[in-house]
Amino acid sequence: MVDFWGSWCIPCKQMDPILEAVAEKQPDLAVFDVNVNRNPSLAAKYRIRGVPTLILFQNGEERGRAVGAQTAGQVLKFIEEHLG
Repeated sequence: MVDFWGSWCIPCKQMDPILEAVAEKQPDLAVFDVNVNRNPSLAAKYRIRGVPTLILFQNGEERGRAVGAQTAGQVLKFIEEHLG
């Protein structure tokens, strides 16, 4: 899962502990973060329009996308729905 975020984005900062908790509950899930300010070409490649944006990948293919702040429960449900 890739977390696209911005350093100026308060909801993005609020997601940090949530994603850490999710990563602990999902040990097989790798979580990466991409600062859209430092990586504008990557943000453009994945058409990031708002942050935070979470994108789930499996075998290099996008499986799901969530935009906006999420609770841990919402993130876990998002993962389950898209990666089952």
